[in-house]
Amino acid sequence: MVVSLESSADEITRDARLVVDSIPGLVALLAPDGDILFVNRRILEYTGGTLEELKQWSTGDSVHPDDLPQVIRIFTQSVASGSAYEIAQRLRRSDGIYRWFQHSGFALRDATGQVIRWYVLLTDIDERKRPETLLAGEKRLLEMVASGSPLPTFLEALCRLVEDNAANCHCSVYLIDEKDEVFQSYAAPSLPSSYSDAIMGLPARPDVGPCGMWRHA
Repeated sequence: MVVSLESSADEITRDARLVVDSIPGLVALLAPDGDILFVNRRILEYTGGTLEELKQWSTGDSVHPDDLPQVIRIFTQSVASGSAYEIAQRLRRSDGIYRWFQHSGFALRDATGQVIRWYVLLTDIDERKRPETLLAGEKRLLEMVASGSPLPTFLEALCRLVEDNAANCHCSVYLIDEKDEVFQSYAAPSLPSSYSDAIMGLPARPDVGPCGMWRHA
């Protein structure tokens, strides 16, 4: 019986893909220089992106912007040295919500010790990580109060803490002038400035909140 080596290789590749696709975690295969070669089905389903889009992760929004600089730094150092790495980071889901993952990378070497592949596994740790980040955020806010941080800076940090710990949320805080009872300032880091600027100077009303007032501004 004659067996085609090319066909056998294709079958092995298909079998390997089926195995990797069945793994509950998010799995990727990288080139020695860190370029993404392959991702399993679960990554594509989670992110809602294509392989080509995921290859641009360092300039896109798949990694939370607050985590991106550290991820790039650790990943770049690891690829240069060939050492394994682990990073706790937030990864954007297809609906725009970021969840925490443990990002682990391991190098595969040939007989001479040269890195020929990187295997990457991302494990969802969101349920464990969120209470930790909430506690750290609350501590940071208390430290800001104790150190006398400016009120706008404190309110922006408060909004970001709420947004980081609430799914699909845009937090805003509006301050009202006590004498004239008009909106005088705000903190809304994730909303366009035009949204809140339109409310400034308008009288505060007990029957309509800022969102309702914006519609009529």
